[in-house]
Amino acid sequence: RSSMLPQIPRSNVDHLAARIAAVDFAVLADGAAAQLARTLGVSGAVIVPPGGAWYWMAAGDASPWYPHLKLVRITPQTRADEIADKLQHALKAALDLLS
Repeated sequence: RSSMLPQIPRSNVDHLAARIAAVDFAVLADGAAAQLARTLGVSGAVIVPPGGAWYWMAAGDASPWYPHLKLVRITPQTRADEIADKLQHALKAALDLLS
């Protein structure tokens, strides 16, 4: 079977899914791990690059298709400390919901 997308061995996906399912909050880059977190219902924060995929929406910190994931939008000018602050805020909000 040919595909334009690289094929990921099933065992690797299962392993990644198990690791994501084992945490209460995940910090993720836009990609397969974020898709798995959504499917598994794991809360987390997704770092969304400029011009991110349509399902991240054009603006804001939420997507209707990913209700458990907070979006952390970055630009080429975003400093690492700004990203860390946004991630810390997302984690604190998730912890507040648990208490």
